[in-house]
Amino acid sequence: MQTIISNNNIIEFINYLKSVDTSINQVFSYDYIEVPSFTTIKNFKYNNLRKLRKNGSGVLLYNVNLVDKNLVKNIKKINKIMDYAILNFNSNISMEKIENLLNENNIKLYGYANYYDKNIRNIVALIGKKFDFNNKFKLKKVLAVIHCYNEEDCIEFTIRHLIRNGIDVKAFDNWSTDNTYDVLKKLKNEFPQNVFIDKFPTEKTKDNQYHWHEMLENVENIVRTENYDWFIHYDADEIRQSPISNMNLQEYISYVDFLGYNAISNTILDFRVTSANKKINIFGKDTYFEFGHRPGHFIQIKTFKKSSDLALAFGGGHDARFSNRKIYPIKILLKHYPLRSIDQANKKIFIDRLPRFKYEQKKYGWHIQYNKFKTKEKIVFDKKDLILFNDDSKKKLFLEFISGVGIRRDSN
Repeated sequence: MQTIISNNNIIEFINYLKSVDTSINQVFSYDYIEVPSFTTIKNFKYNNLRKLRKNGSGVLLYNVNLVDKNLVKNIKKINKIMDYAILNFNSNISMEKIENLLNENNIKLYGYANYYDKNIRNIVALIGKKFDFNNKFKLKKVLAVIHCYNEEDCIEFTIRHLIRNGIDVKAFDNWSTDNTYDVLKKLKNEFPQNVFIDKFPTEKTKDNQYHWHEMLENVENIVRTENYDWFIHYDADEIRQSPISNMNLQEYISYVDFLGYNAISNTILDFRVTSANKKINIFGKDTYFEFGHRPGHFIQIKTFKKSSDLALAFGGGHDARFSNRKIYPIKILLKHYPLRSIDQANKKIFIDRLPRFKYEQKKYGWHIQYNKFKTKEKIVFDKKDLILFNDDSKKKLFLEFISGVGIRRDSN
């Protein structure tokens, strides 16, 4: 059965792969029509697949027929030879039936692909050598570097989450006026081999301004001097999750290293206070979110391998640059809780941030994200404009979560 591909995020995902991996020089399709830019293949013989890879890397789009007696054999051939492949299952097949097939073949990445011009969701699975998470690999040492200011309500949760995920933490307190540093000292005493703390800068500045550029230069110095394989530029108000359900962050980063990549990006989910939860602090809770839409949300290279020429400060910390950077296409999920309750949001925006941003807003044009909050009323969002985070949304927005395709992008 042939499937017409028109205006959907499968095509957008393929274009995304080509933008991330410049070695991809051709897209192949099996049993598809109306995709004139693709090269059609007629069978899955080993020699044919090898020829496809002869002059570079490629992406194979495979329209799956579950009654095909050679389906499992074809999947195994693709996994051995092709770098990237997308299995596309027709929308009238149940997820439960497809999940059984995928689990039997140890396929980890799957969910729905959305058609933008129709109310249709096809199920897709990602296979191939670059999407195979079943090989043995060596764990890498990973360090998260955090600079924080007045984050007493979330910093303990954040650091414990990182430790559970196999990540060590180096946390710098930016002369907080609340109990943030006391929380850091407690965690340092509890995890002396995993948590390292300090003040930054070493002396409190007289201008009481937020010197983010200097903090980013500090991260660059940490990367050059600390004995770790990988680093994460991390914020206190976020929770990052591996896109592979049975892998923690350390395992996922280590596997990306095994595959030959040295950088990973993020997909940002901004969790919001709503009328239903405005009386509590939502940090760490799976509530309502919206995808990050600002340009900076789509440039999120904040997990990277040790490099002697890392440049992070020039771009505000969003885009780690270094020699021979090779970005893995499957992103880490970044659950962001900048405004976690009405009281916390009012204090953060109008006391801890806006007055302290003036120097760098003028010098670099940074920190404009809170300018829209001119009044306290805008802190509470309408949940009908948001998405509830749960297992269902992770499946229905699969390609959006792992790659960012299909997410609206604002111009500024």
